[in-house]
Amino acid sequence: MKSTKMRNSVFFRRVLLLIVIAILVGAALTNIIYRASAERIMIESIRTGFEAKAEQLAYYTIDRRMDLISEIRYRTLIETAPDLMDAYIIITVSPYHGAAPTILNLRPSTDMLDKELSFEEAAREISKEQSSIDAGRAVTFQAHIGEEKVSTLFVGYPIVVSYPPYSEHTVIGSVFIYKAMTEIRDSYRSLDIAVLLSSLITVVLMFFPVMFVVLRLIRPVYQVRNVAAGLSQGDFSLRADTRSRGEIGELAESVNRLASELDSTINALMLERSRLRQVLDGLSEGIIAIDDNFNLTHVNAGFIDLLGGEAALETPSPFAPADDSADDILPTVQSASGDPSTILLDEVDSHDRFYDLSLAADLLHHFGLLPHFRTVIETGEEVNGQIHRNDIILSYHITPLTTAGERIVGAVALFRDVTAEEQLERTRRDYVANVSHELRTPLTSVRGLVEPLVDGMVHSEDDRQRYYKIILQETMRLSRLITDMLDLSRLQTGQISVEKTYFSLRKMVGDIREKYTIPMREAGIEFITPDLPDDLPPAYGNLDRCEQLIIILVDNAVKFTPAGGSISLIVDPEGERYHITVRDTGAGIDPEDLPHIFERFYKADKSRTHSGTGLGLSIAHEIIRLSGEKITVTSKLNQGSSFTFTIAKEPAAKRSAGKHSIQAGNAE
Repeated sequence: MKSTKMRNSVFFRRVLLLIVIAILVGAALTNIIYRASAERIMIESIRTGFEAKAEQLAYYTIDRRMDLISEIRYRTLIETAPDLMDAYIIITVSPYHGAAPTILNLRPSTDMLDKELSFEEAAREISKEQSSIDAGRAVTFQAHIGEEKVSTLFVGYPIVVSYPPYSEHTVIGSVFIYKAMTEIRDSYRSLDIAVLLSSLITVVLMFFPVMFVVLRLIRPVYQVRNVAAGLSQGDFSLRADTRSRGEIGELAESVNRLASELDSTINALMLERSRLRQVLDGLSEGIIAIDDNFNLTHVNAGFIDLLGGEAALETPSPFAPADDSADDILPTVQSASGDPSTILLDEVDSHDRFYDLSLAADLLHHFGLLPHFRTVIETGEEVNGQIHRNDIILSYHITPLTTAGERIVGAVALFRDVTAEEQLERTRRDYVANVSHELRTPLTSVRGLVEPLVDGMVHSEDDRQRYYKIILQETMRLSRLITDMLDLSRLQTGQISVEKTYFSLRKMVGDIREKYTIPMREAGIEFITPDLPDDLPPAYGNLDRCEQLIIILVDNAVKFTPAGGSISLIVDPEGERYHITVRDTGAGIDPEDLPHIFERFYKADKSRTHSGTGLGLSIAHEIIRLSGEKITVTSKLNQGSSFTFTIAKEPAAKRSAGKHSIQAGNAE
């Protein structure tokens, strides 16, 4: 039965197939190598034989010329040669220098070539090698002759004499032996078949011994596989047979060591898990975890206490949607093997944690937290939020649980009581409200306009009226700014909305240029503003907030830009929104400070050498947030900073129709 299972195993079939394929490939390579080399060896053997026979016939011809053998004997020798060689022979002899040669065309009894054409074509091919023959060299070449253009092997040998009246080593003729290549190949084709048949018989005979050897080879491997399967199912008592020699025995010993180490490791992990649970249960913060199937896997006592336990369930829940159900979360515990499993009813009394898990599931439903867990598991994005329960404010942070391969396998949430922190924040907001009353002192730009009036430096009545108008506008703006600072807490909670209208960005930039020209000149700072065209499309936003935002950024730049530096106000009209940038060549911002630059009361100037409450950029950030726009900052230390924010532009279609309104007070 066990042998049948091994024979049916994929591993056995693959190993057996691999060995059979190796044998077949070996046999095939043997045949290929044999066929590739057999023809070359056979041709070389025949060429050698032809050359020896041609040499012998050349000597017979010389002996006949010297009357060493009779004509009858000579004829017998040369006429039997074609049948002995199974080839064609052409002997060419010149009786004396300058005389026409005598040609003997000798054929075997089995003449495969056309008698007329083959001789002429053979003689023509032989004549091409006459120069080599005349030089006294033997030649070998192949050519196609006959009606069927049969490939033919030619071997030629010169007839060389050294007796009078000839000079020494004089070539008086040649002996050529030629034979069709098809006949040469036929001579060893039967041997090819014999080699092929022997290879196939070898493969068939080796199959059963190979199968037997493979069975014996994989038997210990199959046993090791069974042990590994048992380990995967949590059975660490199985052991493999280590009696096999070599690598198989070493593999069995390794698996046995692995089983022992896994047993120890699992026990240690269970102990460590128990310790970790005790630590988590002892935390004042609430912790709750679910897996990717929305099974509740852990909750500590802090979570139950923070959310109010059963008492919270007795109050109406404004959070849970009508179609939500506590059944979406299944309370589970971890079994000894580490797999989550639902507690059976008869085990409830023996598991105190079941009560906590069930109550935790009800609390998640009651406070409408399950959709947030779904979002974290489905998107992998962290979720933050707050829960207001009576006078208690709870902050929660839900993060995904991921494997080493970044696969999300659940989510864990941390709940904290931030009531004290929120009270501190409210204290800070009250401080802002109190400080705002001290900010009614006119800005430098107002002073720069009032001082020339007091000193009598403005002589033109038109200029004085223009200065009065700017001072009035600035005073009203300062009053609005103070009101805004008093309402900062309401801005941050979204209780105040920013009303948007169409206004002229060109007019606003012109006002800012006029307000800051004199103060900038007195500070030794170059103030660069753009010359915007008259037909610039109106901006869509809140004029006061936009102007307030630019003034905050310009004032901030003035504080950190030394004399000799420059501040640039840049308006980029490209795209669907304006990009307004305030750039300075001042001290710049340290990279460590950039992430906190928009936080309330945060100052990059740790020495506090520059005046300010630390609220300007925070107010700017809140204005941008309420306006639905974006603000970014880039900076290099000791080189300067650039603050860029966006503001909507009047759509082209609306602009072409002429249907826009300019905010009151914006037109001259």
